[in-house]
Amino acid sequence: MHAGFAEKTVKHHVANLDLFATFLLSYDPLKRLDAADRGDVWMFFVDWFPRKASWASKSSVTSNITSFKKFFQWLGETGRVAPEIVTEVLTTLKEERDTFLANVDE
Repeated sequence: MHAGFAEKTVKHHVANLDLFATFLLSYDPLKRLDAADRGDVWMFFVDWFPRKASWASKSSVTSNITSFKKFFQWLGETGRVAPEIVTEVLTTLKEERDTFLANVDE
């Protein structure tokens, strides 16, 4: 597995990102995962995910934040997105974490 992740962990990250991809394809203009930015990440966590995912909880938000961090770091490391996008997304995930967690029930 990539970077020493267990298969179960990889599958979990992929499932989280699949949900984000579903969000990105729910509105016009349609976006690919590698075209997402901090605004998309913010809208996913404060609006779409709590509203659409019946299982949304603090632990699922935390899990998604971890998946998003790893994914955007990988996008940056492989040159698929500009470093500024990676920095903006990672900063948003860090600074807005409490806001994202406040939008779901325990």
